[in-house]
Amino acid sequence: LLLNTVVRIKIKLSNRANCEFSQPGNVIIAREEEMKQIINTMNATNSNIPQQWSGSLIMQRLVEKMPLTQKQISIVLEPEESDCSIDWSPSLKKSILTFYRSGIISVFNDCSARDLILALQFLGLVYTQNQLTFESFGTYLRFKLWRDYVSYR
Repeated sequence: LLLNTVVRIKIKLSNRANCEFSQPGNVIIAREEEMKQIINTMNATNSNIPQQWSGSLIMQRLVEKMPLTQKQISIVLEPEESDCSIDWSPSLKKSILTFYRSGIISVFNDCSARDLILALQFLGLVYTQNQLTFESFGTYLRFKLWRDYVSYR
């Protein structure tokens, strides 16, 4: 149903300009299938993985709009106040778009590692270490330190 549809995504922010981008429906479906495979592999190799992932936030919102017959669909994501501290900068948006287009999360030097990790959690995106690329070693270190901090708090 989504194959010939363009999905416009708007992240509504109360304290600054909204973040908006578009993706073809078939690209969203491809990434969702990849994320399901990652979860299935993790569950098969480690029974301690929680069964809480039920799809990305974008896909959940699309399912709520079924049946989808339009050529363009808009969804609005409204973060909780605690999630509003994410700075949806152009480089963060570029990292998310790169993930949807290629399956790779490119972490750019000017992208805040903290904001990227929180955005990935907010959007419910699942990835493996092999899907991360870093513009520099310093960017890798910042990302690793924030990821470790977030996972242990």
